[in-house]
Amino acid sequence: MVALLCLVGSLHADDTCEEITAPMCKNIGYTLTKFPNSFGHEKQDDAGHEIHKFSPLVQTGCSPYLQQFLCELYIPQCDPSKPNIPITLPSRQLCEKAKQGCDSTASDLGTSWPEGLKCDKFDSDYSTLLMVTGYTESSNKHDNQPHIYTNWMVANIANGQVSSGITVKEYEGPQPTPNTDNKVYFLLYHHSKPLEISSLGKYSNPENSRYQLDIDAILKDNNMDLTASKYMLMEVDEYSRFKSIQDSHRPESEVCKGVIGYPKLCGKTLRKNVPLTINRKR
Repeated sequence: MVALLCLVGSLHADDTCEEITAPMCKNIGYTLTKFPNSFGHEKQDDAGHEIHKFSPLVQTGCSPYLQQFLCELYIPQCDPSKPNIPITLPSRQLCEKAKQGCDSTASDLGTSWPEGLKCDKFDSDYSTLLMVTGYTESSNKHDNQPHIYTNWMVANIANGQVSSGITVKEYEGPQPTPNTDNKVYFLLYHHSKPLEISSLGKYSNPENSRYQLDIDAILKDNNMDLTASKYMLMEVDEYSRFKSIQDSHRPESEVCKGVIGYPKLCGKTLRKNVPLTINRKR
């Protein structure tokens, strides 16, 4: 096995993608690569020759993540829509999963886990995805400050795969009401250490479970940095009011309070002629 040259977080590569030809990396979830890689290999043939040296270890099945880790390292992915962005190294989490079980197996094969592939050389990479809606309870004279309602939360996402994360709050579609901000926000945060899911209960709001979590406190306590954000505009319509009545099991008069034209535009009249879609704008 070869010792890894000086690692860097990302390298600028040629602005063109090429098809993956290395046999070990032909079925790993992407089909295009670019060079040079983090080892300084200028050609895929050179990288393929080096990665082939790991074949005996991969074939033992010591870790289901070993092949993916090696390919991301030696045969980095290239996005044809953004071929000029720097290549990135695999995450520390993927390295640790690859090494787990293979360290002792490598010893059995008369070798050892390469010094250059020590997992502390790779960056930690966790993300948490939030979908939130802003609410203002204007009907409450003592509480006219905006609150954040969590529609969806997936924590500790590794390697950019949402399916690898832990669902803290199951997805709940937004249902705008007369006192609701018309924007739904999708926020992606990066953090170097995984969130302790069992401790998130201390951030809940016991006075009003509707708002659920003190997001600002979670972000501050866990040193989370915003890396991406998008928002969607919503339109309040009769169907969302109908769903609010149906799903909340609250009285119509309470749900429809403040709706101009009630009861014609909210409640029993609506039930007789409910639209099939919710109008939304991006």
